[in-house]
Amino acid sequence: MTVEKPPRSGPSPEEQARIYARRQRERYRFDSSKIARAENVYVAWIDLMGAGHLMSVSLEKPANALVRLHMAVEHAIAKKTSIETLPINDGVFILSQHKSDIEQVVRSVMIDLSSIFISTPDPQNKVLLRGGIAFGPVYRGEAIAAGLAAGKREKHKEALSRVAFGPAIIQAYREEGAAPPYGIAVHESARSFAPPARRLSL
Repeated sequence: MTVEKPPRSGPSPEEQARIYARRQRERYRFDSSKIARAENVYVAWIDLMGAGHLMSVSLEKPANALVRLHMAVEHAIAKKTSIETLPINDGVFILSQHKSDIEQVVRSVMIDLSSIFISTPDPQNKVLLRGGIAFGPVYRGEAIAAGLAAGKREKHKEALSRVAFGPAIIQAYREEGAAPPYGIAVHESARSFAPPARRLSL
């Protein structure tokens, strides 16, 4: 005697997977063609040299260096409303449309932390920094949020406020590798492609 299997009462596992995938596509729907126009800004990247190695062998030393770096940046940008920062653990991106603000902030950070370097007697506790600067289009929070449906923008506003991307971000990050300790390498974009009155010559 053959026992017939009861008919399925719901979608198959494959159908459930497709339904789930459709829901997720809708949840994370983003239309990059609607992103607002990027702004041309100066981007400085200041990096704590050798942070990865420091973190692998010690907790105290990298903690001292990381905290001092971010404190120095915070001090340098005080009362400068045109400055935006994007901290990334062992470094920080600094963005501004104004050349003078970028110059002042970078100089302040380097002078403050190099003075600590000079006054630290133990070579094992000395920490090195260097940085890079570029100029060009960068997409930031509100511009990126334009790619979301209106009902989702407010929900994701805070998360997207911490996001920035564009050629100048990558150029500043890569240019840092050409700088000496406590030095700043200026990418060609900031020397040649910025408007004449805004070209950088650190």
